Amino acid sequence: MDYKIRKLEKKEDERGWLAEIIRSDEVGPFNQVHIVCFKSGQTRAQHYHKNRKEWFYVADGTAMFKLKDINTGETNDIKIGKEDFLVLEISKNIWHEIKNIGESNLMIVSATSDTYDKNNSDTYKL
Repeated sequence: MDYKIRKLEKKEDERGWLAEIIRSDEVGPFNQVHIVCFKSGQTRAQHYHKNRKEWFYVADGTAMFKLKDINTGETNDIKIGKEDFLVLEISKNIWHEIKNIGESNLMIVSATSDTYDKNNSDTYKL
């Protein structure tokens, strides 16, 4: 199954800290970044893309990512919380579902390798 998990490097000093979530020189081109809020218990996504990569960073709360390779049928569940400081990269043809498994809102920053086009969304349900 084609996905990657990367631990963020936290750069700290007396003012606080900084971490780079995504860099084009590390992951290749990306075109759109957005933030998504999930209420407690809510699920989103439940789709895959034939041409798009996506990157997800949990900024607040705890998420359960369910993944399924549509070509092999292989599955994996990945729990990520804000304290984990991880970025999940999902490649094309990986069905994904994201659920807020915490008591408070889940905030996810995500990026995509292309810009969303409502006339050609590259979004497919199983």
